[in-house]
Amino acid sequence: MDITSHWPNGQSSGRLLLWLGTVSLLLASAALEAHHSAAAYDNNATRTVSGVVDRLQWRNPHVIIRLEVEEGGKTSYWALETAGIQKLIADGWNKDLLAPGTKITAEIRPTKRGDSAGILRWVTLADGRVLPIDEDSPTGTQLAREDQTEVVSASLSKKAARTQADYLARRKEVEKIEASNRPSQLPKIEQGSRKGALDPDNLARHKDVALFDFTGIWQHRPNRELAKERGGFPWDFLPVPELTAKSKAIHADVMARRAAGDATADPATLCYPHGLVRSMTRVGNMMLLQENTALFMVHRMNNDFRAIYWDGRDHVDPAVRVDSYNGDSIAYWADDHLFVETVGFGQPFTYINAGIPIGKQGRIEERWRLINDGNTLEIEFRMMDPEHWVGEWVDTKFWDRIYGADIAEANCIMAEDAALAIGAK
Repeated sequence: MDITSHWPNGQSSGRLLLWLGTVSLLLASAALEAHHSAAAYDNNATRTVSGVVDRLQWRNPHVIIRLEVEEGGKTSYWALETAGIQKLIADGWNKDLLAPGTKITAEIRPTKRGDSAGILRWVTLADGRVLPIDEDSPTGTQLAREDQTEVVSASLSKKAARTQADYLARRKEVEKIEASNRPSQLPKIEQGSRKGALDPDNLARHKDVALFDFTGIWQHRPNRELAKERGGFPWDFLPVPELTAKSKAIHADVMARRAAGDATADPATLCYPHGLVRSMTRVGNMMLLQENTALFMVHRMNNDFRAIYWDGRDHVDPAVRVDSYNGDSIAYWADDHLFVETVGFGQPFTYINAGIPIGKQGRIEERWRLINDGNTLEIEFRMMDPEHWVGEWVDTKFWDRIYGADIAEANCIMAEDAALAIGAK
């Protein structure tokens, strides 16, 4: 079974591969980047590659270095994928250290298929300094950083003062323009709609409902030893229940393609959203913003957005609901936790673990609570989808609170990805 055999809108797998090939040719590249998937890389192998930085793609969710390598009188270009910008900065990286023309030696995990590409473990600069990534990296370069808040505030104050008089003079004219087309009713009210989660009166009604305030920046805490015992990856939901025949076929196909190093076995490589629950356990920070009526989540992985409402609303009517990757979530504060129910899945390639889909019959129950003096978020996931597995699939995950960190915009852009790395052959 090909992952593209049930491509949306009736497109064929051949059409997809033709499109990918066209993009690659237009960008003078032999490859499609797999920056959201570890499927292409051999995590049991290492290789050292030396060369000159030809291009640095400094962006979220992953930084990519295009390295010009001279071997045996021949020139080749290697696409080296690394972590997100925030982690790199914390480890002492910056753009100037890897400017085009810089000589570096890279320790990498190579691809399974022998492409000129790899995922970086660490980088050694010409002067011997090390830019670390994984836990086995040699001692890295740490840059001195100072708090520039006061300096920036003073600078902004001067800039604001420069045009203050002009702004006040123009504002009188602007006020006339605004009044000339002002709506007859403010605030605007959507006729026949329910209360919005951020309506002031709705917020006031639910002022004392919440047991916890989940607001903050959180990072998933993988348990590598437990995952190894259960036979999966640290970000997987384990143990995996008995799969249906349909799900077994999809899973077998995807895992075979991953084993062969086909990065497109992971739909995120093709810019599909990770979706609930996958996005919540991927590398990177998760930002939670809580109001009296709802919790809003944005994950660094492609700005994945999710909303959980506890203002008494029901699920959106299936007759009008737009099925999505994160689903339709409503919640209830019960005892010492938040109980969440999510339905409304059904978009193509929404997976729980690699190759195990959740479909239109899928339902996920979560129980959220804070432990460790509010510094650890615990969520039990109880997942049901009779189309794809038997019974309830249950696992509990943990996230730790992080101070001094934010999330930044991250995008999956096919044109950029195709310019630099590996893909279907």
